Amino acid sequence: MESAANAPHVQQYQALFSSLNDEQCHDLAHIKRFLERIVGDNTFRAAFAECEDAEAILALARSIGCDIDPLDILPLFHANFLEQKGLPEAIERWPKHHLWTEYIRQLRAHLTTVKEMGGPKEANPKLHRWRLRQIIRTNNQLGYHLGHHIVHPLITFELSDGCSVGCWFCGISAEKFNGYWPYSEENAALWQAIHQQCQTLMGTAMQTGFCYWATDPMDNPDYDKFLMDYYRAHNYLPQTTTAVPLRNIELTRRIMDLYQRYQHITNRFSVLNLKTLKAVHEEFTADEMMGVELVLHNKESTQCKKSNAGRAQEKFNKGSKLKSQVNEGDSTIACVSGFLVNMPKRMISMVTPVAASDVWPNGYRILGERQFTDADDFAKSIQSLVDEHCTNALDPSLPLAFRHDLDLHMYDGEVRSASNARIEHTFESENEKVSAVLADLLPLVAQATYRPGEIIAKLGKAGHNPLLVAGLIDNLFDIAMFEEDPKFLALAEPLQWHHESPEPGASVSSDRFNKSAISNGVQTVGEPPS
Repeated sequence: MESAANAPHVQQYQALFSSLNDEQCHDLAHIKRFLERIVGDNTFRAAFAECEDAEAILALARSIGCDIDPLDILPLFHANFLEQKGLPEAIERWPKHHLWTEYIRQLRAHLTTVKEMGGPKEANPKLHRWRLRQIIRTNNQLGYHLGHHIVHPLITFELSDGCSVGCWFCGISAEKFNGYWPYSEENAALWQAIHQQCQTLMGTAMQTGFCYWATDPMDNPDYDKFLMDYYRAHNYLPQTTTAVPLRNIELTRRIMDLYQRYQHITNRFSVLNLKTLKAVHEEFTADEMMGVELVLHNKESTQCKKSNAGRAQEKFNKGSKLKSQVNEGDSTIACVSGFLVNMPKRMISMVTPVAASDVWPNGYRILGERQFTDADDFAKSIQSLVDEHCTNALDPSLPLAFRHDLDLHMYDGEVRSASNARIEHTFESENEKVSAVLADLLPLVAQATYRPGEIIAKLGKAGHNPLLVAGLIDNLFDIAMFEEDPKFLALAEPLQWHHESPEPGASVSSDRFNKSAISNGVQTVGEPPS
């Protein structure tokens, strides 16, 4: 089978590293190591505070295998200099700090490209449009700081049944480990055949996929063999995230070697305690770790807050002593808008991220599930889920309702919707006829009682053009204003209108209600100006 061309986000990632010379890569790796310790190690922070001169600071950095001078990157970590980060005078005074900030900026731009161009636009237009609507919804529902950073890969595979790690804060409540799916001759043949089907069904969107979920890759000793088959099928080496990188050093090093060979996306180690952080730094040099992000979950970290989802939400709601380590407010760690495939159980679930709640405690909605027997059945099951759930149209038999997380505000003659994440839409139009329809349409939708056809008929009798009404309903649907989840739709109640000004600090965006308002199908709602 002919390999797929690299997707734009893969090309962008490789171009980033191609643009760096050896000295810059070395400096970045050592800046990264220093920041990992200053953020994740309270004893290191205390030792730094005790340093009396530049020589002592340099010696402390050398003690963790870091040959960068911390005084060259002060705006990256020191409280007295943080406000100077990125300023022109800081760039001139601390050029290595600018090297790092520019590197991080480009990594974030890469993730934006994954999000905006990672869909199956050519291979599966129906699925592509559905995914775009989930992106718009999560941006609005979860807010800029969380929603914007969810990149919505199209597919993930579980190569084990459950997880052996057992994190108390697991945001998707992984079940206990019950064995792995070995790379046997039979399993390898099925795996390879499935990926041939995936390439046909999803095209270059497979270059967003990965091979873990409520599992840890290191629970499967054959994990790297599955990765190589994935690469051969899609010309893409998926990201690996593990919480036990030191359990099987040989396997970990094989995965890191694959990254060095192909350099498609950064891997991640989840650090659960300070002992592991120190051990990782002992085992791997700063340069070896350049392609691995450390996610510092250890309690000593200044960034140890856990997402309020799954088991962490259970602890939070029960008032556990661990509650202080859990963020308040809506949250999720789920990222896939597409398919979760469990290979040991031969089960496909169609999923998308949502705010964790009593309805979806693990922070993702399951739209439907299918069992499969072989690769052909896998393809039929995927297409069946797409046909059932990617109609990209409102169900005419169900009442029309705004999303459950929205409130409506009337302010100075404007109608605004506000999500739980304090992201606001202003419903307006320069066209008087459109404005008149909106004024009558929005209150009817807010009642959560009338079906789409009934609303169109009511507004038609009131003198509005039915085609214009239908078009505006379609626009509202495209920007994910309506509730699509049957579980929440069954609980829908009329929304109360708030005659008040928007909450201070809320992000406000304006919707003009035409197709051009959705740039490339992706509308980032409430994003701060660049």
